[in-house]
Amino acid sequence: MAPVLKMSEVPDHPHIKARNTLVDVEGNLQPGPAPRFSRTEPEIRHRAAAVGQHTDDLLKELGLDENAINTLRSQNAVY
Repeated sequence: MAPVLKMSEVPDHPHIKARNTLVDVEGNLQPGPAPRFSRTEPEIRHRAAAVGQHTDDLLKELGLDENAINTLRSQNAVY
């Protein structure tokens, strides 16, 4: 049985370290590539997107206009 960890404890857990589960990309810890194969070296080309980085693009793609997006943002429904 494994312990339930606080998010701040995860990077230092021995199992996470041994499996290289988290990798540092441009100063940000993020999950490493999975699955890993013996003959194919995984590659990370850029860091993970920031929270809310693509929100406007996605909502516009779904047909929402600027007013609708601003309303959602003012209601704290989206980042």
